[in-house]
Amino acid sequence: MPQVPTNDETPSLGRIRRATRSASPEDLGPLLDAMRALRVEQNPVRARALLSAYLDRHPKGKLSEEALVMSIEAAAVHHDSDAQALAASYLKLYPRGTFRGLVERTLAATSKGP
Repeated sequence: MPQVPTNDETPSLGRIRRATRSASPEDLGPLLDAMRALRVEQNPVRARALLSAYLDRHPKGKLSEEALVMSIEAAAVHHDSDAQALAASYLKLYPRGTFRGLVERTLAATSKGP
C-alpha cells in the first residue's frame, strides 16, 4: 500500500479559514467540509465529491490549488486510479505551485503500486 506523504505543505484549516476572512462570492464551506471528511472522518470518497463540486463551480477560485491538492490526497488514500492524472494536472496548472513537492512525492508513492 503506497504511503501518501503528508507534512506541513498540506492545505491547512488555518489557511482556508484565513481565506474566508476576505469578502468572496465563493462558498468555501464545501472545502472545510472536504477537509473534515478527509482528515477527521477519513472518508476520501465524500471529500472528493465535495472538492469536485467546488472545483466545478470555481475552477479558478481563490482556493482551487488547495482543492486540487486535497483531491490528489483523497484519490491516493482511496487508491483511485486517477490519482496520478490529478497530480500531473496539478503540475501542469501550477508548475511552481506551493504544493509541488508534496504532489511530486505523492505521484512517486502512487506510481510504486501496492
